[in-house]
Order: sequence, then structure tokens, then C-alpha cells
Amino acid sequence: MIDLVFSRQIGRNIEAYINDLIVKNKEGRSHLEDLRETFETLRQHGLHFNPLKCVFGAEARKFMGFMITKCGIEVDAKQMTAAQQKPMPRNTTEIQYLNGKLAALGRFISRSADKCAAFFQTLKTAPNSHGH
Repeated sequence: MIDLVFSRQIGRNIEAYINDLIVKNKEGRSHLEDLRETFETLRQHGLHFNPLKCVFGAEARKFMGFMITKCGIEVDAKQMTAAQQKPMPRNTTEIQYLNGKLAALGRFISRSADKCAAFFQTLKTAPNSHGH
């Protein structure tokens, strides 16, 4: 529903996931104009924000496990530290879990597909794997 309601704004001045929105500005437009447009769209569709979950004027904010800053999307340092401190996977389930984490962090890891190839190959050849 959110994708339909905000279809003209998503990717331009909004990022959305289910019912979470972040209003962003990078193109030189006034942030207030972007907020106005967002509130007008909400009004047109009879929707509203939960004021207890709203934050305005933040220069950086955690969103979907990533940090959104004026420089762009960055990995959350806590997530990276947790991934680095995790012990080596011992079974298929743990490898699948690690692959999911690495996929989420992949945009921040140079040549991540090459570095994860061994994990993917292990999943393909593992007994009880769903890769067959």
C-alpha cells in the first residue's frame, strides 16, 4: 500500500519499507517542500503518522539496519562488529544465516560475491540443502 501511495516520491525524496518512511533530500530542494509533499499525500489518502515514532531534522538515522546520513547509506557499525565476531559456521543452517547477513552487508564489502563464493558452494553441495 505504501508503495502505491508514495509511488511518485519513492526513490526521489522518500525511502519506504512496509509502513516505515524516511523523507530525504539530496537534490537541492527544500526539505520542508519534501515534508509538505509527504503530508499532503498522507492527507489525500486519509493516512497519518504515529507522532511517537516520528523524528524530524535528524542528520543521521538508523533505518532497516543501515545508517542513513547526509553522505548516503552506511553500514551500522554494530552490525559489522557482530558479523566479524560471530564464530565460524558449523552447519548448513549457520552458513545460511551467515549468507543472509553477508547479503545485507554486501553493498559495503568490496567484491563481496567473490568473497562469499565458498559459502555459496558449500550450500549447493551440502546434504539436506535446498539448492538442489
